[in-house]
Amino acid sequence: MSFFLTLVLFLTFCLPGIPLGIWLCGRNIKSQPEGLFYGLLLGHLISTGLVVVLVYLFSFSWLTLLGYLVITTGGLPVLLRSLGWPRDKKIPLRSWTRNDYLVLVAGLALFLVLAVPPHLNMGRKTPFGYAFHGTFAANSLRDMAFIAELSKGEMPPSNPFFAGETLHYYWLSFMAPAAVYRILGKGASLQSLLSWHILLAGTFFLLTLFSALRLYTRRASLLGAGMFLGLLAGNYKGFYMWWTFSGDTWGFLDHVQHVAVEPSALRLWRVGIWSLYHHLLVAPQHLFALAFFLMGWTLYMKAQAYPEPGCGSQRPEAENPLRPAAYGLHPSAPLVSFIMGALFGYSGFMGLVAIPWYGGCLLISALSDKRALGKNLVGFFAMMGILALPLLAFYSLDMVIPTRGNPVFYINKTFLTDPVRIFLLNLGPGFVLGTLGILTMVWTLKSRAVPYLWLMAICLVLFTTIIIKNDWEVTSKSSMLIAIALAFSSVSFLDALSDRLRRPGFILWGVGLLCLPAVPSVLLDAYNYAFSASPRTTKFIRPEDMKALTWIRDNLPEKSVILDKPFGFDKTDKKLNYAKIPTFAQRRTALGDRLDTENAQVPAEQVASRKKDIDTLFETYNPAKALDIAKRLGVQYVYVGPTERASYPSGLSKFNDFPNLFRQIYRQAGVSIFQILDGEPELVSLRPSPPEKTSYQAKEVIQIQVALQNQNYNHPVQVELTPRMQRVGDPGVSAQSPPLPPASQIRLGPKEEKVTILRVPAPENPGAYQVEILGRVVLEGEHQMGRISFEAEDLPSHTGQNMPDPEDSTGISRVGSGYPIGGFLTYGPHVELPAGKYRTLFRLKGKDFQPESQVALLEVTADQGRKLLARKALFAEDFIKPESFQEFEIGFVLEESEEVEFRTYFQGLDGELFVDNVTITVEEGLLKKRSGIEEISFQSENLPHNIGRDISDPEDSTGVSRVGLRHLVGGFLTYGPYVELPAGEYRALFRLKGKDLQPGDPIAILEIVADQGRQLLAREKLFGEDFTGLGSFQEFEVSFILDRSDKVEFRTYFYGQHGELFVDSITVLPKEDPLKEGRGIEKITFQSEDLPHNIGQNMPDPEDSTGVSRVGLGRSVRGFLTYGPYIELPAGDYQASFRLKGKDFQPGNPIAALEVVANKGRQLLARRELFTEAFTQLGSFQEFRLPFALDKTSKVEFRTYFHGRPGDLFMDNITVEQNLLIFKKLEVPIQVE
Repeated sequence: MSFFLTLVLFLTFCLPGIPLGIWLCGRNIKSQPEGLFYGLLLGHLISTGLVVVLVYLFSFSWLTLLGYLVITTGGLPVLLRSLGWPRDKKIPLRSWTRNDYLVLVAGLALFLVLAVPPHLNMGRKTPFGYAFHGTFAANSLRDMAFIAELSKGEMPPSNPFFAGETLHYYWLSFMAPAAVYRILGKGASLQSLLSWHILLAGTFFLLTLFSALRLYTRRASLLGAGMFLGLLAGNYKGFYMWWTFSGDTWGFLDHVQHVAVEPSALRLWRVGIWSLYHHLLVAPQHLFALAFFLMGWTLYMKAQAYPEPGCGSQRPEAENPLRPAAYGLHPSAPLVSFIMGALFGYSGFMGLVAIPWYGGCLLISALSDKRALGKNLVGFFAMMGILALPLLAFYSLDMVIPTRGNPVFYINKTFLTDPVRIFLLNLGPGFVLGTLGILTMVWTLKSRAVPYLWLMAICLVLFTTIIIKNDWEVTSKSSMLIAIALAFSSVSFLDALSDRLRRPGFILWGVGLLCLPAVPSVLLDAYNYAFSASPRTTKFIRPEDMKALTWIRDNLPEKSVILDKPFGFDKTDKKLNYAKIPTFAQRRTALGDRLDTENAQVPAEQVASRKKDIDTLFETYNPAKALDIAKRLGVQYVYVGPTERASYPSGLSKFNDFPNLFRQIYRQAGVSIFQILDGEPELVSLRPSPPEKTSYQAKEVIQIQVALQNQNYNHPVQVELTPRMQRVGDPGVSAQSPPLPPASQIRLGPKEEKVTILRVPAPENPGAYQVEILGRVVLEGEHQMGRISFEAEDLPSHTGQNMPDPEDSTGISRVGSGYPIGGFLTYGPHVELPAGKYRTLFRLKGKDFQPESQVALLEVTADQGRKLLARKALFAEDFIKPESFQEFEIGFVLEESEEVEFRTYFQGLDGELFVDNVTITVEEGLLKKRSGIEEISFQSENLPHNIGRDISDPEDSTGVSRVGLRHLVGGFLTYGPYVELPAGEYRALFRLKGKDLQPGDPIAILEIVADQGRQLLAREKLFGEDFTGLGSFQEFEVSFILDRSDKVEFRTYFYGQHGELFVDSITVLPKEDPLKEGRGIEKITFQSEDLPHNIGQNMPDPEDSTGVSRVGLGRSVRGFLTYGPYIELPAGDYQASFRLKGKDFQPGNPIAALEVVANKGRQLLARRELFTEAFTQLGSFQEFRLPFALDKTSKVEFRTYFHGRPGDLFMDNITVEQNLLIFKKLEVPIQVE
């Protein structure tokens, strides 16, 4: 029933064009069936445009359906009749014969035999998962996502692979399956609808191709040859691969059984030429565009260029002149122009070919008759321009010529070195016969030569001159048109040859022998597309993933954004160009796969920025940072499966550790889905007790008692409390007070509560103050917990099964029962760990083991199991707590970053073994490297040198100095020690002493280098006057930046010409963060009245923190109320708070835009648009926060752009502070007398 219902709905979508088709070709459908399939094709175009407009107005609703029915059943017939098109000017098409029908039916049957099996077997279940052939299914997976997105009823549609952006792709061709999918509902198979859509596109293409071939011959046998060339004899690639194969034929068949011929040849010749068969399977948008082009080609050739008034009895060549006919505008010319313009919406590339071709043809005809010039130009621009130009503006030229490199016109080297072989092998018999046909057309100047040769010239330029270097899109798409054009010229040549030889049987035998070597290419690919399950060419979706994706599709809101690992960006997954969320879950994702972001014209810098944000969200353990990124990207759900666990092993535990921030809504078979909750619940509760008094004397100690409780962490955490003193009325300005005590650190276990007392000295000056206490979780680098856990049920296995177990931490254990075949209860997950020292804890439980029997082997391996890092054998006696879980520890050391695997081998001799999880904890190495250095000192006497000597010096910190004496040859007093430092900003302090130095004398050069001295990081030259305290040591500071981890060397070069130079030591320490004071957190405040501006004025305001506000008055000129101050900030995460007040705003108006920019405004870091509704307390100041991140030290500017709408905008200040994991800020008011 669903089969027939789907067929009826697709045909209904195409019905509105049948009256127009009958008007074009006549009512006699039997003798001229073009009227039927031209009408259905035009109906597809009409319905597509109509549905787009109605969905834009009403989305998918009953009004859309009602409007469609009213317009198609009543409006279109009335419009056609009102136009009064005369019936006697229909297109003069030749009548069809019985043999024509037989050839067409045979061609369509052959197409279905080749195309249906791959579609039926796409996504079939195999032992490896659901199989999708990479070459064939990659486009289909993308198209399924587009159909699902269009069915949601948004116009223009959003990009499902890059949430928040409009979809810039050829989506018009997918409106039909989207509408059908919407009508059938969730019970329909999206994959089946896509297959219907592709088969419909292929059918229309073959129908119009057959009709166009009839222009070049009346012989049905030659029509069959033309169809055969397109479907089965497209190239000699398979034959060439067999010919050059080193083994026998059976070995070759075994070799190509799981290797697609098309992509193999693509890699062989580096030229993107695909056969028509491949495009018939994967490119419905281009097939529809080609069908429209072929229909326009046929109508132009028959009605305008070469009319055949006596087409029923005479041959065209006898009636047509040797050049295009010159006459006025034919009534079909506007329709042909309309078709050529409309096909741009289906395929921009085909549109760019159709426009110059049809325009050139009209220009050629106008050159022979100047009276036709004006009419032809009117027909061309009025109808084609109306459609093509808006579509071009919407899709943009990038859609046609992808911006994947610098646009450079150049001839591909492959064509220059071996053009004949490339064309012959890639275009097959069509190249041989088509070339002969072109030569025949040129020699005889047949009537149809001019438009044909013009098309071939356009295609050959595009085919051989690749617009974008190393990009195959242009060549691939133009090869479709070349194959069609070669089929035309091949049939024309065979028809002329038949006229001369009068032996059609001999000609057909010759064509068959020429085509026979080309057949294996298509047959091999058809078999592989349908039945191959080779991991080399096939994408597999695990059943567990498919089940989770189906659950998402059925249970989560259809416009939700779900985050998973982006594909195609890393070396390990560059071949996996698919994104599972948009395709199978039919939901949007923040970033899908690399290829589809390129195809949808997403700028590369936006993709790179979002990819970095997503990696940070997964990798960081800081939940505040993860929440900030999620909200910025609009992500509501996070998908965590085996791929995510293998790619981001360190930070995923936060999703389980913070249940009040991330709620687990799905967990099954290794896949978890977390919902990102609204709000910011307390991570650690912080409750102060009221102070004993509120009035204090200067410098008197203020005691504040604070109670803390670990509410969200499931493990111990380190909490830091930092006191700050602020004067009331001067926010952001620290009070003049004695030095504040250092931050207090408190360790809290799970659910543990502690009370601590903070002691803060009162300020020296009288006034009203506020004691601020900032509480945050101490993050020792991004992975301070140093803990990675893998649940047993999520790991692969050779034996055992997952069973419920209430004692397991997740309720499910991996269990090996007695007497099975021994094997691995767990192995994997091949997680990459940096160099360091680790502990692995296997949490196991034993049951019913026999004494002294060996139970299991625990192993830690690297290099795909070839490198054993640690092993431990477990016996029955090791399980000291029968039927209770206990942890078994194995330590191991990594000298370099490696992929590590953790194995649990169960002997299977007796009893049962339960595995809960495997936990890896870091002892040292990882945390130390990630968190940078505190301070490193190198004593001069321990460093290598090529001049100078070590002598006793009581002023030296160790009593021994490296000394350079006068009259030495210049050289290095110190160099080395080649210490490896992580990326970051550093200061090097050279502790030096000079004697007998004169001003102006060059004394020394201080250098910091990396990469064995080849990279200069910093350099400073010292003269005599730089040594202000001669005879005493002083420190010379040299700052430097490391972009990546590297071995660094510190050099002290002594000129040896003047005085003496003593070197004590060289100390290296991180450059201090200007936003931090000690261990506390400082903030910077910029008053609005101090910042530059180009509109607005400073006005008194008692509610402003300084009494003066920057004010933008209503109905004023638009512009920046504030910009600047171009402050340099180090890399990190920040938050800018804009303190604003609104007055007399009108609802719905845009008020202001808040921006944070760097690089003099060229780099946008964050932006927020404020509308009236954002000002919830008109007449009072409120803060608007804008988080942003810096990858490197940059000068930052904060802008407040006022739109100048009715109402006044008051600005107090802008506060910038590091966006650390602050879970609470307490304020305690006091008075100092």
